Amino acid sequence: MRTANLLKLLQAIWQDRTARRWLLLSQAALLGQVVFDLLIPQAIQSIVNKGILQNDINNIIRGSFWMAVFAIASMLFATGNAWYAARLGEEVGHRSRVRLYRKITELSWGNVDRLETSDLLVRLTTDINQIRVVTTNSVTTLLRAPLMIVGAILILLWIEVRMALVMLVFLPITIAVLAFYQRNGAPLYRAVLARFDGLNQVLQENMAGVRVVQAFVRADYENERFESENKGLQDAATSAQRAAAFLNPALLLVINLGLAGALWVGGKLVIDGTIELGSVFVLLNYLVAVMIPLILLSVLLPQIASADSSVRRVLDVFEEVPDVEDKPGAPTLGEATGGMVKGRVAFEGVSFSYTGPDGKPNPSPVLSEIDFVAEPGKVVAFLGATGSGKSTLVNLLARYYDVTAGRVTIDGVDVRDVTRASLLETVTPALQTPSLFSGTIEQNLSFGAAQNGGGSIDVRTAARAAAAADFVEDRPDGYNGEVKRRGANFSGGQRQRLSIARSLVRRPKILILDDTTSALDVATEARVQDAIRELMGDSTVFLVAQRISAVLTADQIIVLEEGKIVAKGSHTELLGTSPEYRSIYESQLGPVPNG
Repeated sequence: MRTANLLKLLQAIWQDRTARRWLLLSQAALLGQVVFDLLIPQAIQSIVNKGILQNDINNIIRGSFWMAVFAIASMLFATGNAWYAARLGEEVGHRSRVRLYRKITELSWGNVDRLETSDLLVRLTTDINQIRVVTTNSVTTLLRAPLMIVGAILILLWIEVRMALVMLVFLPITIAVLAFYQRNGAPLYRAVLARFDGLNQVLQENMAGVRVVQAFVRADYENERFESENKGLQDAATSAQRAAAFLNPALLLVINLGLAGALWVGGKLVIDGTIELGSVFVLLNYLVAVMIPLILLSVLLPQIASADSSVRRVLDVFEEVPDVEDKPGAPTLGEATGGMVKGRVAFEGVSFSYTGPDGKPNPSPVLSEIDFVAEPGKVVAFLGATGSGKSTLVNLLARYYDVTAGRVTIDGVDVRDVTRASLLETVTPALQTPSLFSGTIEQNLSFGAAQNGGGSIDVRTAARAAAAADFVEDRPDGYNGEVKRRGANFSGGQRQRLSIARSLVRRPKILILDDTTSALDVATEARVQDAIRELMGDSTVFLVAQRISAVLTADQIIVLEEGKIVAKGSHTELLGTSPEYRSIYESQLGPVPNG
């Protein structure tokens, strides 16, 4: 794992009191395990030199007893290390998952656009799990090998310097093999994760659009597309595994060469009468004792190489700065307007461009020089072709994005000068694509009311205004009826009406209906609009539509074309002054009466 990434992960663990406790306890247990592992060869030396070579059964029994004690103690400390490491891994996984989820919910729409939903899901699931696994395994393994090596060398230096030299020659070769793998293996695992992202994106698109795929008989094409992404993942994973396949055999070769060297040096010293046979057994046992954690380390290194990308990708999200943030010390909208929000909205010379992957605005603006005023209690409609900038315009009012130029004001206050929380308590959207949550109908309708306290209206009143009461109250469980994931047990029109009702429950001062009646028939659409006018009273309502029948009764209609306002006025005024509006009217409703 790259040092910077590892240090940031360790820093996050250390700052958490619970995680820090599990880390310290696990490493204390690991140290105890290493100490007793190092004592076992000493017991073997005593058995050989004082027992076997001298035919002394008492020393054999005594040495065997202490060897068993050391082995049991090592096992107990190893169990403690594994237990605390598991607790640490789960703690890190849990807290990282929670922190990442909260961070994602704090990001602006522009950040989410760049990061992509499918990519964020991978980071929240696969990447966090990689971090959890590598944290657990690193705590049990990472320091064991260096501690064993240092301890073994110090003991061998005390017994016989020439035997310690065998270990010192063996050590750098082993480290070189591990370093070579780490340097060449890590990029391969990063490529695997990148391929996972691509595969996950194809899966998400096809699962969400399975009906479209079937309707257009494109299953074969999508199967080939999935197979191509899957083959890319297979190739990347195969390359990574090929690199991992080199590590264990290379490491075993070095270890066996080390054993051969130990036997050669040790045997020569025994024949020369320089050391006793038991000392050779000590050297061999220390080589084996060092070999075990090195083998475990060789298993851990591919996990670390794989987790390197996961750590980096999670850190990228944590380090992402929201495009839209509150100014330091920003007041609430109510404070800025003197305690009462009337709902007068003004767009003053507004232009907007979406940002590219580099975080900089695209050169081609989506909106240019937008100027208009919406008075409190009025209905303002935006009409235009797909891509004319209607939804983007109302998204600027709710400050899901910040304007590139100009300003948006509510009661004369720039929306960038107040807290977003207070702004979103005032501006409530019913979005173009309705999103319902698993639970009951009443829970979905009251979703916004929990944030708005006494300003809310009864969910049943809102449902009647949105023409949702009929199909809701006809269900056996009524408002306690189940809503399946994403509202799958409702039609498109029903989901839209439930979404409108949910927004009405909040009784906002400014309501945005972003093409939310597109799935309704004309009669139901007119009934819903009349009910909203009556229910919302002095609230300012913004209506986004492509269907001209939805905007006929609006107090002000703004016609957009390629991100610019080409006409504004009432229906009657526009029929007489705007060729664009008249053309839309005639294309949808036929010739203008008396025209």
